[in-house]
Amino acid sequence: MNMRNAIAVLYTTIGTQKEAEEIAQLAVSHKMAACVNIMPGGRSVYIWDNKIETNTECYLVFKTTTDRIDELEQFIIKHHPYKVPAILKFNAESSDLFADYISKSIV
Repeated sequence: MNMRNAIAVLYTTIGTQKEAEEIAQLAVSHKMAACVNIMPGGRSVYIWDNKIETNTECYLVFKTTTDRIDELEQFIIKHHPYKVPAILKFNAESSDLFADYISKSIV
């Protein structure tokens, strides 16, 4: 993979659109991510304290570089309201144009 195209994506969920917007604003303003997509109205079914729970959540997709992904993960953990936030990290290839945008946005 070309290092210029070494983009990373972090996925997480959060309880409300307000919380989603707050953490997205924080991450972008602190240059942890170039952009964050917020998808409200998702339904999650999961086990918590040995019980099956169902809740409405927002899904967030943070776009950053591979060299900043671990720092972004720690940032999310610090600012996330959940005791155990669901965090999934993916490396991704992108177009040169988008990779340049991401890289320049988080410098």
